[in-house]
Amino acid sequence: MVASCKDFNFPVDESTARAFHPSTLSASSSKVTATTAVLEWPIMPGTKNYIMELSRDSLLFQNIVSTYTISADTIPPSWDLIDLNLKNLIGGTTYSARLKTTSSAGYADSKYITVTFKTKTEQIMSPVLNEDIGLSYVTVKWIPGSEVTNLLVKTDGKDPVQIDLSDAEKAAGAKYISGLSSLTTYTVEIYNTAINKRGSVTFKTVSGPPSEGTIIMLAATDSIHKILSSSTDTKLTLVLPKNSIYAYDINIKFKEGVSVTFWGEPGGAKPIIAFNGFTLPAAGGTFKFENVDLTGYQYSNGVATTTKRNYIFNQSTASLTDSVIFEGCIIRNFVNTPFRTQGANTITIDKLVYNNCIAYDCSNNGSTGTYSFISENTASCKINNIRITNSTIYNIGYNLILHTAAASQSVYIDHCTFNDITGDGRYFIDYNTNAVASFTLSNCIFGKTKSPANTAKGIRIGGTTVTSLNCFQTSDFSVTGNAIGGTTLYPGASTALFKDPSSGNFQFLDGNFAGLSYAGDPRWKE
Repeated sequence: MVASCKDFNFPVDESTARAFHPSTLSASSSKVTATTAVLEWPIMPGTKNYIMELSRDSLLFQNIVSTYTISADTIPPSWDLIDLNLKNLIGGTTYSARLKTTSSAGYADSKYITVTFKTKTEQIMSPVLNEDIGLSYVTVKWIPGSEVTNLLVKTDGKDPVQIDLSDAEKAAGAKYISGLSSLTTYTVEIYNTAINKRGSVTFKTVSGPPSEGTIIMLAATDSIHKILSSSTDTKLTLVLPKNSIYAYDINIKFKEGVSVTFWGEPGGAKPIIAFNGFTLPAAGGTFKFENVDLTGYQYSNGVATTTKRNYIFNQSTASLTDSVIFEGCIIRNFVNTPFRTQGANTITIDKLVYNNCIAYDCSNNGSTGTYSFISENTASCKINNIRITNSTIYNIGYNLILHTAAASQSVYIDHCTFNDITGDGRYFIDYNTNAVASFTLSNCIFGKTKSPANTAKGIRIGGTTVTSLNCFQTSDFSVTGNAIGGTTLYPGASTALFKDPSSGNFQFLDGNFAGLSYAGDPRWKE
């Protein structure tokens, strides 16, 4: 067989020849940030220029924002890939890029190869801290000196509010925003021009003061005793700003027939009240301390000293008062006690309430102490109803309740942590022979007694058998009599159960504690 072939030499229409575009164009997610991206493609032989168009849309190319031209002559011979660094992009935005080449031989431009990508969401804002938030305001912060123009404040049910930023605010990276509603969730977004969102932060303003009666918003320099003495209102709420200190060397006597609430603004350090005590009127309503820090330490030129005052209340004048309430307070550093009734005059407090409080260092003046945390010891004085809940009380020199000269109607103690209470020969709760019609003791933890001689005792009460429900006592809750019935013995000492009880840290050290989910002050489960 003989093979043969023929060269036909078909004509070529050079007018239809065009350059080839690269085979790939990529925008790897690992190389895309909030404001930058890197595009890559392989070298193409016979290319004069690479022309890239960047559009702010998804492969529509209706919003071209930048065009880049790269000459092939500027590319080092050793390169296999070309990368193009895109800068000053907008965070959280979809972009498209299309690339074509022009021919060094004069052919027509290549067709386009495309890619789309989305920049990551930018976040130049910082989380809102407790100290930066209040009832109706917030201070939002971002990286100082950033290129920004305005904020957008959003909340459900309302149109967004735009706030333009001054040059000083841009440089500082902070903006104080007022006129907000209490207990409301807000989102603040920060922009550089209307479309370039650079971050956002969400927060919730704190709850507002009680709505009843007259509300007075105090400045840190206002005088509480002057306001109380001049007010003619029967219901009065004093709003104390966070991080403030009100220190006076006087005793404040409440007016007849009034109810007063000291309400500390949430969000930062609790306002400090450092007075030389309060006196109840002959006829009084409700006197409430909420979210404040009541300290026995005296102050000199605005600085706390180690000199302690004796009492918050040391009532000796006749009084018929509805209630005294401590809610969410710190109570500390009193020589004697936060609450005492004494003397021959008739004093009746219908309700004494401690809820969600931390109290410590009261009557810490010897192995037996001098005053109880709640102290009454004359027949003419009585507290009808005592309620202690969700609280931690420790380092009390005498005991929790001394009410030996008169009966009470009820005692309710629930979800509390006690430690380092009850001195030598003292009772944890002492009613002597007096009865209490209703006595509830539940979900509590009894830690170390404050008795070097180990002669502390449990609960003494007339005609009443005290039984606890879901309560525990550590091995160093040592009593020689009047044991608290129904408590479960924890096999270790308080130092085995709690992280650092001597410093007031009662988080659980023992993860196998049987009462882990329900016993004690709930704050230590957080």
